[in-house]
Amino acid sequence: MSRASRGSSSAKEKSDSEAKCLICLSVVSSKDQRLQCELCEGWTHGKCEGISEQVFSLLQHENIHWFCTNCNRGIQKVIKTMGQLENRLDKLENEVREMKMQVQTVSGKNENKLCTLEKDMQVFKEQVDKSLVNIAKEMDLSKKPVDDTQVKTLVEEEIDKSISKELGFRPIQIEQMQETLSKTRASVEEEQDKEHRRNNIVIYRIPESEASNNTERSVDDNRFCLQLLSGLNVGVVDQDIRKVFRLGRRVEDADTGSRPRPVLVQLGSRAIKNLIMESLYKIKSMDSKFRSVIISHDMTKLEREECKKLVNEAKEKSQNESGDWIYRVRGSPGQMHIVRLRKAQ
Repeated sequence: MSRASRGSSSAKEKSDSEAKCLICLSVVSSKDQRLQCELCEGWTHGKCEGISEQVFSLLQHENIHWFCTNCNRGIQKVIKTMGQLENRLDKLENEVREMKMQVQTVSGKNENKLCTLEKDMQVFKEQVDKSLVNIAKEMDLSKKPVDDTQVKTLVEEEIDKSISKELGFRPIQIEQMQETLSKTRASVEEEQDKEHRRNNIVIYRIPESEASNNTERSVDDNRFCLQLLSGLNVGVVDQDIRKVFRLGRRVEDADTGSRPRPVLVQLGSRAIKNLIMESLYKIKSMDSKFRSVIISHDMTKLEREECKKLVNEAKEKSQNESGDWIYRVRGSPGQMHIVRLRKAQ
């Protein structure tokens, strides 16, 4: 009897003629009582694993799983870790779903408000155009000269009368409406920019590739980023990285001593990004070429300004601190704050 292979037919033929027992290293043939590990796909003799006839018969059922001695030592840890990762992913996906709903709600309100204000401004513009036509009819510039001050005064008076009569707006209200319109438009654009950057990270201090062309340099950057993120052991694979590119113009002269340009990495999901950001502490125990890199969120202009402000405030607090404490900025964009940490001994 033999346990059926779960590989292809070619793999099975190979196992019949070439596979060796993982324990005794003798050839495992179809005539032997053989077992194939579902994890490493290696073959062993049942007797080498100490499997009795009765147990061997039970293992022939399709719903029975079997792992060789070596794989069995670590499979429990793997299963436990996978379960923990699945729980974390579920939690992160729920958070992302709630966040998207909040963004849509806020954006929807802002867009509705923006549309209302734009309609009001359009009505106002049409009324101004009518007022200018009326002024042109009342003023016969070919008969008498009119200076710029007089024209401006007449226009303002006509507009004020039209607004008071038909729109019910005072000039100060128009200014307030324009200011509100600008703020609302800026708020909508900021939310859209945040949504565009949510799955991105920025990596600093990745050495510039010395390759001669852009394609080879891009390949080098992609390889470095994949090795770095895979080393965090959060399940990052090649398909999780959608795009990698340098920010800023490349400096051709290598003797200038300029810092390497930051690298922006677009990831496939917010969940994998959060797992990466939660695992940054692992970088200090990785290979030396990775230890100096810094990974941060991809922030909007307003978020960068706020972060810079908090960083300067934290530096000032640290300089004024006489004890064993330092101050650092922590948190995701829009939720950053200063925390107090004990200095490393």
